[in-house]
Amino acid sequence: MLEFVCFNSKIILFIGLTNGELISLCWNESMVRFSILDRLDLNTKPGICITPVIPYSLITINKKMILITTIDGQCLVLEVDVHLKNVAIVSRLKLGHGPVNITRINKQKFILACGSLWKVDYGQCCYPTEIVEHGWSRRCYRDCVPIPQNSERMCEDFIEKAEMFLVLGRNGLNELFLSDFKSVQAEKIPLGVTGIKLEYYKHLRMFIVIPSATNSRKDVKLIFIDHKSRKMMSSNVAAINLFQEDEYPVSLFEWKVDSRSSNTKKHHLLLIGCKKSNYGSIKIVEVRKASGTVSLKILNSWKEDFPILALNQLNDSTIVYGCGNSLQIKKYDPVACHMAATVNIAKLLSNIKYITINQRSNLEEIIVNTEKDSFSRFLLRADGTVKALQSDFVSRRLAAKYVVHASASGDPLITIADKQYPNILSIKLTDYNAQGNSSAVKAQARIPYIPRILSCDFTPIWMKDYDRSIKNCTILGKFLSVGLAGEASLFTMVQGHTIEKLYEKERVQYENSSRQRFLTLPTFCPLDFGNNLFSEAGNINVVDADTCLSKTCLTENPDIAWLLHSSLV
Repeated sequence: MLEFVCFNSKIILFIGLTNGELISLCWNESMVRFSILDRLDLNTKPGICITPVIPYSLITINKKMILITTIDGQCLVLEVDVHLKNVAIVSRLKLGHGPVNITRINKQKFILACGSLWKVDYGQCCYPTEIVEHGWSRRCYRDCVPIPQNSERMCEDFIEKAEMFLVLGRNGLNELFLSDFKSVQAEKIPLGVTGIKLEYYKHLRMFIVIPSATNSRKDVKLIFIDHKSRKMMSSNVAAINLFQEDEYPVSLFEWKVDSRSSNTKKHHLLLIGCKKSNYGSIKIVEVRKASGTVSLKILNSWKEDFPILALNQLNDSTIVYGCGNSLQIKKYDPVACHMAATVNIAKLLSNIKYITINQRSNLEEIIVNTEKDSFSRFLLRADGTVKALQSDFVSRRLAAKYVVHASASGDPLITIADKQYPNILSIKLTDYNAQGNSSAVKAQARIPYIPRILSCDFTPIWMKDYDRSIKNCTILGKFLSVGLAGEASLFTMVQGHTIEKLYEKERVQYENSSRQRFLTLPTFCPLDFGNNLFSEAGNINVVDADTCLSKTCLTENPDIAWLLHSSLV
């Protein structure tokens, strides 16, 4: 890499070497040479080979920072002194696997091309936003330049206002119009019937839909959709008589069972919970996918006294399921290929509709939600016995699913979606033998729609593996909330001490605004206090990250900037 740049009123030649070194040469001054690799906090395990960071392009951001891209898709922002001797890494992002080209829009705004196009304003933050092209196509862009309009000269004012760009992709040159308008890309998949449940079968990368039992096509009881083509696939469900005439599936689970021949290999099977007029059943099915067709084979099945509305599994492949209001387990020995007898753990207040397995040290916890909105938590001991730990109830109408988070004390927090009073609550369960409803609400967010929530693992494309390990202690979990009219909100649980930095920043902003032009949205709700100037009725311990991003300059605090940008980008 050879780049001439103007930095602090000096013309400097930067030379990037294949061993990761960066050399700077200035007229009548000594040469400065340093290794980028030495400045990086790699946090790698012993024995792992570290590849050199080979510079590809370089550009100045301001009088203190320079932007370097590499041939393997990385972007590094370096903070340097006047003499280029003291260098610090401000941010390190991974945008792709090929070289990253830089196009300057104005003094601190850039477009980065590495397969996709990214837009970043280093005057506000070090984290880019991906430019999504209308439609689903990916054109693998490599570089872009602004297109002059009406014979305008290529001046800084024109480049800043440019909307048309000529981009180089694998299919040649394309004209691209860029705007700041945010829209949602959606594609409808006609099912022909009413669906009541959707599950993603990760092993074969396909969606499985359970239709309503009252649909007009009685022969359609499972629908399979390919995740890439988004088309329905044909199956042999009817041919193998998977379901009886008045039998319908009500729950699905991807069961991962240890292989008999290998300790590291796992078989992926489909568990189907069913209901019939007077009983229920569980079916173990082998699923295969080939050229738009799904074939199923029944491996095992057994009857139960009530419908099977919830399914899950433990680490040792033990099946955990709700049979009516009974919580039951069934162990499987992969060596002997033997399914043990059913063990009844507990009877609850009403039918079990959701089961979560929570890992705690070397033990596992089973957390259950019932139709009458009660919660119970059980600990599975090493000897196979089960101990009831906590339980509680919420006298409201809740959505079917909930999210379990870790907590500093070790006891889990349960996040639930309230349909009666549209909000989201994070509660801590009481002791199992406690009298009455004394659960503590740790967080509450009021939302303008009826929510449905589901845990997720959204992470930015640019987040490196070492970033995840460093920040893992900060972020406790993410969950997605969606509404019936297409609303969507992404929530992140974080430690209190992390938000305290943002709390102080917002307090200073409030005091400097003379209490007249402070943010009207619930930008920050306190972590430890119930009533103060940041509170809004119905919200407890909630941060509006979108408002913070749009109203606050985050370059001064990299930790808060990382936190607010660590969603799906």
